[in-house]
Amino acid sequence: MTVQADVARSAELAAVPLLGRATRLIGHFQIRNRGTVGGSVAHADPAAEYPAVTVVLDATMEAAGPAGVRRIPAAGFFDSAWTTTLRPDEILTAIEFPRWNGGFAVKEIARRHGDFAVAGVACGLSVDGGTITRAAIAWFGMGPAPIRAVAAERALTGSTVTGLDLAEVAGTAAADVDPPSDQHASAAGRRRMGRALARQALADAIEEAQGNG
Repeated sequence: MTVQADVARSAELAAVPLLGRATRLIGHFQIRNRGTVGGSVAHADPAAEYPAVTVVLDATMEAAGPAGVRRIPAAGFFDSAWTTTLRPDEILTAIEFPRWNGGFAVKEIARRHGDFAVAGVACGLSVDGGTITRAAIAWFGMGPAPIRAVAAERALTGSTVTGLDLAEVAGTAAADVDPPSDQHASAAGRRRMGRALARQALADAIEEAQGNG
């Protein structure tokens, strides 16, 4: 009997650390091995991990249609829930993920392992000599599309790691979102989850970034 390898452990995904880590949280073995990165991104589920990863990494989408090929930055790709800026006659043909040295983390809370996230956050940080030189944070499951935590990114960039109040930064990040209330969680509950997730993700990303700096 041949046992198929889990795509979450593939060398291709390992080349983009945040993408590989997000993949481990997606569905179950069968779902991960039958779905595609592009399919998930084009589907634009607001609780999905891959769209948030493209936003954190400032990925570029390549869309093809009768008028030719268009390159769309991730920041301008997601319009709303399950809606992108792809035109009706276009398809997503490629995604370019810039690679940068740093530390990365993705955290989420789901009702069961493999379910879509009730709340989630993805982040990437670069650290040079104890100073954060680059910070990117994006929420998923917290609104109609991936949301960059711009104020928290600005607060982190240029800050020294020593003495950094991650709880305060996580609170700043959570202030950037207006999460919905539904059958899975209230808006206030999602915000509390988000603060805890952001603090954990930032701590992990900083630790990795310092090791890679």
